[in-house]
Amino acid sequence: MIYLYTFPGSGEISGSGPVDVDESFSMVLSYTDKDGRLWGYVSYFRAQDGWLCMSDPGNDKIPVNEEDLAGAVMPPEPEAIITPQPEGNSMLILVPVLVVVVAGAAVVLIRIMSKKTT
Repeated sequence: MIYLYTFPGSGEISGSGPVDVDESFSMVLSYTDKDGRLWGYVSYFRAQDGWLCMSDPGNDKIPVNEEDLAGAVMPPEPEAIITPQPEGNSMLILVPVLVVVVAGAAVVLIRIMSKKTT
């Protein structure tokens, strides 16, 4: 079992879960706290995110560190933000256009096939 904290030195667990031997996850940031513990920010682990104490990942009792709490290390901002698409009628136009294209292709194929049989 590993424990994720809200940030190094917070003493507050934000998530936890068992780790399979063949399971992997990535860390996007690392930090060494005042007590010499190495931390890594896990952006996704079993639908959770948080800071993993790599020095002691199974410890759910890491105490609050006031010095680290004062200079809290925040996770990085996402590199890309997905923006919603503007609402419009582009799909309403696309459907009839596709129907006309398919119908036209069918007519052309029927004419080609009827010429070959006669």
